[in-house]
Amino acid sequence: MRISPCCRYNFRGFVKKEPQKALSSFSPDGRVLKNGTVFNRHTTTYFRSDLDWEEFGKYLKNKFSNCNNVQTLIWGCSRGDEAYSLAILLKRTFGEGFKKFQPIKAMDIDSKLIEANKKNKEAGFVLDGTFLEKMQNGLNIKSLRYNMGELAKYCKLVNHTQYRLKDKITDSVEFECSNVLDGVDKIDSNTPAIVMCRNMWPYIDTNRYETFAKRLYNKLADGSIFVIGEYDWMGCHNIETAICIPKILADNGFKFSTNAGAQNSIYIFEK
Repeated sequence: MRISPCCRYNFRGFVKKEPQKALSSFSPDGRVLKNGTVFNRHTTTYFRSDLDWEEFGKYLKNKFSNCNNVQTLIWGCSRGDEAYSLAILLKRTFGEGFKKFQPIKAMDIDSKLIEANKKNKEAGFVLDGTFLEKMQNGLNIKSLRYNMGELAKYCKLVNHTQYRLKDKITDSVEFECSNVLDGVDKIDSNTPAIVMCRNMWPYIDTNRYETFAKRLYNKLADGSIFVIGEYDWMGCHNIETAICIPKILADNGFKFSTNAGAQNSIYIFEK
């Protein structure tokens, strides 16, 4: 049985609370500053539970099966957990057809973090048992016993407690330093795209949402999707920004997905 997050949303008017005026301001690149330092927590995990990954795979299968090539871009990638989660999902869903989504461009504004991701990728991305639980729950897999389930398709055993992602998963992801506010030009307007910018919008100046949404809508090819997260709906009580990105997206032409499952429908915007 799947249990959806206990969140309530008002679709009629995108009603939001007034943000608290915390000790924060914005840098020229749009990031939130707190007490003079950049306030990016880089909170992430594999198969983050706000998205129903199993249903997301079915949705992508239905939407992109007839496409020859699909751009795949992730901003705010942090350590790369979500990029690798998406790579596993696409491999599981499309098999050899996974190639048409490559490379998965995983981008973050933190250059040091991106360099660390590149080194970890080259050395071999090692995982512990927590990853198995996240993957099993995220993809609704009954068993992940090594060599007896799906795990062996994506990982190999390092020792009895650790695993390493297989090269076909890590090689599909390319890490790059990029600010989402300036990175829209990276999108090819002639090719449909999956753009994921999840659980990062409270860190960005709300005054820059409108211009971004307009540029994004004009840049994306028809049939593209833009995916946000639960944190982008709920906001954060100690950051001077809030939950208006869904309204801004809707005001600038994007439509809520109606075919992605109940849990995912508020997170996936379609052009």
